Formats: sequence, structure tokens, C-alpha cells
Amino acid sequence: MKKMKFIVLLLLTASVSCFGQKNSNRGTIKVKKHVVDTTIYTKVDVMPEFSYGNAGISKFISSNLNYPRAAVERGSSGTCFITFAVNTDGSVSNILILKGVSGCPECDLEAFKVIKMMPKWTPGRNKGETVRVQINLPIRFTLQ
Repeated sequence: MKKMKFIVLLLLTASVSCFGQKNSNRGTIKVKKHVVDTTIYTKVDVMPEFSYGNAGISKFISSNLNYPRAAVERGSSGTCFITFAVNTDGSVSNILILKGVSGCPECDLEAFKVIKMMPKWTPGRNKGETVRVQINLPIRFTLQ
């Protein structure tokens, strides 16, 4: 009995949605497909640019990166290699740690946090179209 109620309700919903159409194709509903391109390019005609250039990336990272206290106490240092996508609107997403600092997950987490808080970039372009582009970035942790 429950299945019949569900089927009747579904049929009523379908007939109500088509009701009032003035064309001769009653019973057909035209649906526009919105296709989202999820492709992430690695090489494009115009690569994305950080708002203040390459020097700006270094300045942004150095001013926002906090060397983890546990890493300082252990004397940990090294390079964290991160990859991320610059989207068509310039925002950063798909952040992944490719290779972390050996024995220092706190450093990896800190690098991840800094990339996540980056301001919007100028997006990349390929064949005149704005596209998503993957960026690889090393972040070096050194004790002095």
C-alpha cells in the first residue's frame, strides 16, 4: 500500500509541473544542462599570478607563517611541498601536501593553513578562456 501512495504522488507531481503549458508538447519538460568543467590544467597559455607577483607570495607566506613551537623544540626543519588549484574566480582550492617536512606534521599543517588563507589570484587563461590551474609551491621551514 505504501508503494502505491508513493507512485500516485509522483504522478501527480509530474502532471502538476506540466500543467499550464501553452505549447503542443504537453508532458515534456525542457531542462537546461549546466556543465561544470572540473578540469585542472598544469600548463596553460597564461599562468595564474599572485596579486603582488612572486615577491608577493614570499612576503605573504613569511608574514603569515608561524613556525610551530613543537618543531622549534625538536629542531625540525625542511621543505613542505604543496599543490593547490587556482580556480576561475582566483580562489584557492584542492590544497594537498605532496611531501611534508620529515618528522614534523605541525609544519605541514601550518603550511596548509597559510595556503588556505591566501587572497585571490589572477586566474590562468588557456586559449582565451579562464581555467583552473594547478600550482606547486615549496614552503621552507628553517631555524636560525
